[in-house]
Amino acid sequence: MTRTSLQAQTLIDESQADTDGNKLRLLSDNSVDYNPVVATDLQYGWFFDLPTSGERSVLPAYVRGDLVFYNTWVPDSNTCSAGGSGYLMSVRQATGGEPSEPVFNITGAATADGVFVDSGDVITYAGADHAPAGKSFNQGMPTASGILGDYRFTGGTQLEIGVTDASGQCPNGICKDELAPLDSFKTGRLSWQELGRD
Repeated sequence: MTRTSLQAQTLIDESQADTDGNKLRLLSDNSVDYNPVVATDLQYGWFFDLPTSGERSVLPAYVRGDLVFYNTWVPDSNTCSAGGSGYLMSVRQATGGEPSEPVFNITGAATADGVFVDSGDVITYAGADHAPAGKSFNQGMPTASGILGDYRFTGGTQLEIGVTDASGQCPNGICKDELAPLDSFKTGRLSWQELGRD
């Protein structure tokens, strides 16, 4: 398999930020032809070339609903310096493109019923509303995120466990992001089995 048998997704904008000043990434949402009329048009998936120089994805990805959550690292450009930054990414599993609904709380507001991520968490670009697929992480390079219920927890290389960062965004050294609720998917423990000793 080569890149020509995969559908490319591209960065379409990275000039806007959320209310906390985190840069937001808008991605294309090109369809992937998994079932073409002509067999030679078959595509086996998708790819996205990370746009920042030196950026890489080396941490585990997680699937939640129809989205893939992954974090990237952007090492410091000074090779003698430790650290860097990164991005928290969230793309559609089937296409690798823009989420079909907002994933990040970019307005900092909650609805009357306490939902943090809603239809208002979009960016208008080129006359259309887009759900951001990524946001910058400025607490060092992000660790692998943990997802529990409707929250994404992420540590960073510049955070100290048990200490709230200067911005107040990461209490106790762990950044907590609200996620859109999964209405049609079961969450939490789905099964349980007790293992006894032999």
